[in-house]
Amino acid sequence: CSACRSELVVLSPPWCERCGAPASRPAASCRDCPPDAIAIARAPFGFDGPIRRAIHRLKFGGWRAVADALGVAMTEAWADIPWTPSALKWVPLSRERLAARGYDQARALARAVAPRLGVPAVPLVRRLGDPGPQARRGASARREAMHGVFGAEAASGGVVLVDDVVTTGATGGAHAAAL
Repeated sequence: CSACRSELVVLSPPWCERCGAPASRPAASCRDCPPDAIAIARAPFGFDGPIRRAIHRLKFGGWRAVADALGVAMTEAWADIPWTPSALKWVPLSRERLAARGYDQARALARAVAPRLGVPAVPLVRRLGDPGPQARRGASARREAMHGVFGAEAASGGVVLVDDVVTTGATGGAHAAAL
């Protein structure tokens, strides 16, 4: 039924220039911005309707081909960013989730994006613990749960972090703090 279907929501200006959240007029930052450790964030789509289903199929259904299609959109979402990163990395899954799923969906996305940006996809960050799923936690609980979860190698230059979903930026903030 047509009422059951949602349209694909492509994120574009006007938006928050720092986090890419939709806005009625351009803004330098907003209340939805991720932690300060993240300089800038972009997502190609709102997380509902067909994109939500595609991400869930990528994450839980093993539909790895979704990563290639989303990689194109993710790269296009970075078209307005005025710098070239030195590397691209992904949010690593815990060993338990990697074993259960058989692959890391964020790594699949990173491998789709890296050649389009012309930078290497490298595992600069390692997971030191697993706080469990973040989906049902509020923003402050997410930040608290992610504190100290990642360890990192030294990184020079700008690094793009690829993940499948950005909600509060807690995971990305924990990565940026580790780097």
